[in-house]
Amino acid sequence: MQTGLGCSGASIPDDLGLGSDRNSSPGNHIAELGERARRCAPAMRPCPRPERAIELAFFSGLTQKEISEKLEEPIGTIKARIRRA
Repeated sequence: MQTGLGCSGASIPDDLGLGSDRNSSPGNHIAELGERARRCAPAMRPCPRPERAIELAFFSGLTQKEISEKLEEPIGTIKARIRRA
């Protein structure tokens, strides 16, 4: 089951096994922690900085369409960020 979304739009799993067997071996516990970290990593990526669109437009000379493609965000979002700046 999934709950919530991270900044990247990735779902954050709610079944992380936090109630797992406390008597399991240390090796199994480490493997479980690694698996939990792997499953949560996409949701933990940092959110894009809104000012990045402005930097790309004014300092790199990219068009709004090019910025949209580079940042993998909708063009409407890019236009709004530049307009609000």
